Amino acid sequence: MSPRFADVDSWLHWQETLHPNLIDLGLGRVGAVARCLLNPALKKPLTITVGGTNGKGSCVTALSVLLQALGRSVGSFTSPHIHRYNERIRINNKDVSDADLCAAFAAIDAARGDISITYFEFNALAALWLFERAQIDVRVLEVGLGGRLDAVNIVDADIAVITNIALDHIEWLGDTREKIGFEKAGILRAHGKLVYGEIDMPASIRTQLLALECECRKMGSELFVSQKDGRLVWQGKDKNGADLYLNMLQPALPAPSVAAALQVLAWLGLWDEVLFAKTIPMIFLEGRFERVQYGAHHYLFDVAHNVAGAQFVAGHLQEQKEAVPCVAVFSAMADKDLVEIVRSLKAIVRVWCIAPLTGNPRAATLAQLSEALVLTGVDSEHVQASADISSAVREAQGFVKNSEVILVCGSFFTVGAVKKALFGDTN
Repeated sequence: MSPRFADVDSWLHWQETLHPNLIDLGLGRVGAVARCLLNPALKKPLTITVGGTNGKGSCVTALSVLLQALGRSVGSFTSPHIHRYNERIRINNKDVSDADLCAAFAAIDAARGDISITYFEFNALAALWLFERAQIDVRVLEVGLGGRLDAVNIVDADIAVITNIALDHIEWLGDTREKIGFEKAGILRAHGKLVYGEIDMPASIRTQLLALECECRKMGSELFVSQKDGRLVWQGKDKNGADLYLNMLQPALPAPSVAAALQVLAWLGLWDEVLFAKTIPMIFLEGRFERVQYGAHHYLFDVAHNVAGAQFVAGHLQEQKEAVPCVAVFSAMADKDLVEIVRSLKAIVRVWCIAPLTGNPRAATLAQLSEALVLTGVDSEHVQASADISSAVREAQGFVKNSEVILVCGSFFTVGAVKKALFGDTN
């Protein structure tokens, strides 16, 4: 039977309509398709899963780059993307091709029979199928929504990472850190290993660790990181529990994500102090504290899209003594806590240039964005509302004084839209 479609866009549009719900958590459907799609006789690659609320993509990127530097072939899976769907699935740190994706989608379509699966389930299965075909050494898989019922959780990891726990997707995961922690801890396996990337661990995760008899290396206990004078100092444990140290130039990626990635590699016995110190400062991930100069203007792009992410960005700018307050181009999804995101950024933003993300059904309207600013006490004199992102960018450029930065944040979609307005279509 010939493939249903010949191009990626047609496949993706169809996938968006195949299942009645965009999000439908559960492992039954995707697990059944995986059993038909993947070859159980093949040796499974070393597998690392990365869950948590924020910093997952940065941790996956750090792991993938360092593993390749160590000579391993590596497949990485993240979501969402900024420009192209292909960004989600990478082999040896290069996006897979359209032809690869079409082949994967056709194989999944043939394997699923009459089982209806979601857009994201197609995404996860495509990654696993392409990694199997490429016979990579290591899989580094970002867990999407939650953990326990996320499609990636059909895979048993050799070692798991939970970067942090914060309130996000509360309609699906619960409205407390304890409830969300329980869902995220669903990626753990009996007698497995967990790297936990923040000091404050919810009791729900500790309970799961004890019940499953998992080993854990946790920030503030076995794992430490500090930043000073442009350098990052890391301390962790090797596979035998002995102390390891690394002192390097400060990376562009968030330090906790890098610290967790280093602890994973140390625990696996994959350690090269000289190589890591040289490589880590050069690792780049688009939309994570990404600095771009375009014409006369300095931009800082960050995909921070929830309260914890916004707090992290604000704290980073203040700690680094950046030119704050700054001018912001801001838009976000309607299902986020817009008021608290704005409140988290308020101290560093002098002028808010807001606009809706046209064509995105999840996006906040201009009225919703404006209301969030009003509710946090932002004076209307410091708000410029525009009908679209391109107009908001032009307004922001006009408000900049001296060497002020234009901060672009609120969503992956916001970063993508502003970049498209500045640089055109990058496809």
